[in-house]
Amino acid sequence: MELNIFYNYKNLKINVDEKIFDLLYKWKSNNGDALYATINYKRIIDFLILFNLFYNKKKCLIEFNDEYKNNIIPQYISACEKKIGYRLCIEEEIKTILLLFKNINKTPLFRQVYPKTLKSKFMTLYRGFQNDRYSGFFHILDHDNLKINSIITTPTFLSTTVIKYTALFFIRSSLYEVQGVDINKTIMWKIKIPNDKLMDFPYTYLGKNVNLNKLKKFNNPNFNDETFINKFINDYECEFLLNIGASLKLTSIKYKSINDKLFGKLNFKLLTFEFLGYDKIYQNKFLKNMKEFKKCLYVNTPHVKPLYYCKNPKRLLNCTVI
Repeated sequence: MELNIFYNYKNLKINVDEKIFDLLYKWKSNNGDALYATINYKRIIDFLILFNLFYNKKKCLIEFNDEYKNNIIPQYISACEKKIGYRLCIEEEIKTILLLFKNINKTPLFRQVYPKTLKSKFMTLYRGFQNDRYSGFFHILDHDNLKINSIITTPTFLSTTVIKYTALFFIRSSLYEVQGVDINKTIMWKIKIPNDKLMDFPYTYLGKNVNLNKLKKFNNPNFNDETFINKFINDYECEFLLNIGASLKLTSIKYKSINDKLFGKLNFKLLTFEFLGYDKIYQNKFLKNMKEFKKCLYVNTPHVKPLYYCKNPKRLLNCTVI
C-alpha cells in the first residue's frame, strides 16, 4: 500500500539543526550572514553539475566551456570574483553544499516519524526535468543510453514531489512553452521507494501537511477551476529532497501523453526507477573531493577582499547576479 499522508517535519516535535528549507530557499534576507552566504537550489545544482563535468584538479578550477557560460554559476563567479576573489566565491558554495549534505543525513528517518504506520507501505516520488537546464546532469549520467536494469547514482541533490501533476510543471521552462518535437527531451522520473528502504529514508519533506487520500482532485485535477490552479501551483509542490549519491535502478521506460486545459498537449518520456539506497562509497568520494577542492583553493588562490565586503546590503547586488 502506498503512503499517502505527509507532514511537514518543521511542524513535528523533533529538533533539527539548520533547517534544510532555510538553506535552500531563504534568499536575500537582510539578517547578517544570510546576505551573502545563503544560496538557492538552482545555484547549488549548477555548481555540482559543472564540478562533475569540468573540475581541473591540477589548476584548482572549474573550467566550463562556452556551452555552459550562461549558466548560473559562471555568471555568479564572473560577478563575484571581481569583488572578493574566486576563492571566497567558491568556498561559500562548498560550505553550504557540505552543510546541506550533513543536514539531510541528520534529518529524522521515516520510521521515527511514522513509528506505527509504515508496515508494508511504500512511497512514490516524481521529478520533471527542463532538458535545457539539466543537459549537463543528463550528460553525467549518460541518460540517453540508459537501459532497463541500468543503475545510476545521482551526482547532485534532487528535488522531487509526491504529486505527479506537480512534476509536470517542471518539464517545461514555463506553462506556455510550446513543446519541441523531440519527446526524449521532455522527461519525467518516477522513483519508487520500497518499504525496506523507506524505513531508513530521511524525512526530508518540505511541503505542507497533505493527505493524498483525501485530495482526490490531485489525481484528477479540475483545471477549469482557476482558484484551484493558482492554489495548486503555489501551495502543492509537496517536495522531498534526495541527497547526493542516491542509487537508482531503471525498471521501465514509457512514452506518455496528456491533453488538458492547463498543459495543452504534452508528450513526455517517463522513466521509472527503484530506489536502492544511498551509495556510501560514492558519498565518501564526493566529500573527499569537496574538501580537497576547498583546501586547494585556500593554498593556491588569493582573495581580493574579505567576505564581509559583500555582507553590506548596499554592496550585495555588486557581488552576485542571482
